[in-house]
Amino acid sequence: MNKFKKLNLFILIMIFSFCPFIITGCQDKNEVESLGFVSALGVDLDDNNNFMISLQIIRIGISLEQNQDSRTLVYVSSGKTINEAISNISRQLSKKIKFSNEKCIVIGEKLAEHGIQSVIDFSLRVNDVRPVVPILITKGTAVDIIKTRTKENSVSGYGIGDMVRMQRDMGVIGECTNLDFEKNKNEDVNVCGVISKNDLRDGKSEYDLIVSGSAVLEKYKLVGYMNEEETRGMNWINGRIKHGSILIQDDNAGKINLNILSSKSRLTASIGRNGIHINVNIKEKSSINEINQDVVQSLDFNTSPHKLDFLAKKQDKVIYNEAVSAINASKNRLSVDVFGFGDLLYKKHPDEWEKIKENWNKNFGNLQINVDVSSTIKHTGLLSKSISY
Repeated sequence: MNKFKKLNLFILIMIFSFCPFIITGCQDKNEVESLGFVSALGVDLDDNNNFMISLQIIRIGISLEQNQDSRTLVYVSSGKTINEAISNISRQLSKKIKFSNEKCIVIGEKLAEHGIQSVIDFSLRVNDVRPVVPILITKGTAVDIIKTRTKENSVSGYGIGDMVRMQRDMGVIGECTNLDFEKNKNEDVNVCGVISKNDLRDGKSEYDLIVSGSAVLEKYKLVGYMNEEETRGMNWINGRIKHGSILIQDDNAGKINLNILSSKSRLTASIGRNGIHINVNIKEKSSINEINQDVVQSLDFNTSPHKLDFLAKKQDKVIYNEAVSAINASKNRLSVDVFGFGDLLYKKHPDEWEKIKENWNKNFGNLQINVDVSSTIKHTGLLSKSISY
């Protein structure tokens, strides 16, 4: 009898264990066809100072072989809030808008100058917007960028995401995501990438999108731009450059292109009688990619290894000049700390920081910044000397 009781008990346990799987319904399930998947979000201010939202929606069920114009559709609507404008598009589509596939947020210049707090609030508050979506600023309107078709990627929002990753590692754009604004809210300054369209290509109605340079925002408002050289100088100082190229020129050696293998930086702060000193130490390693030599003299690194040291000094100068161009732009034209030197002072000299933080932009302009560069050319590629003419 006890055996039967144990068997019955075992059966009951098994039944109740499987009940949740058996009776689970699909009432919370969203069918793919009922969802509008966003690949890129654009936010502008319209003529009435309402939010104008542009969504690039991926068309489900369209194959890669079909015309790229059929892969995505762009919907535009305005509203007093971002959510109201998106709700208008949702009603127009008869679909629920999903941001889980979103690759970028593009913000028009007018809105950036007015302030982008609402964009950051929305992107961090909606649960299916990823917290690491790149924020890009355009000098025109975001809707113009979102509507642009390119040959490189049938879903241009995905193409923009790919460009951002590549240009970020090369250090030629500013890097910021929606989450960065929350993490950096005590520093007030964020540096975002800039996206633009090029001219007409071959007389056809086709454009390329370009991600290059930086937009500098202070307290969520655009204060100015940095070009590609200044942006790379900023990223040398912050140690964010992973790869790319450096061109050095010499009357004897010709034009030499170097491939960046790695870089890092070390920042230190000291306080003396003459004020605050920031020391920037940049280390970089590279290899020779190409020698475009139009002079008779040949470069033979086997017989003259010291020539590598000579070229490294030339490389030091290029990196130094780019770093100094960023410092000058930040101190003199923008009047904001794009490097995070204030955070460095806060961590290393908190008592001094308390004295100067309220008027940091003015104090930042008076900083004495010393830049030291030490680079090494690790190898010369498959050739140990240049091709003689």
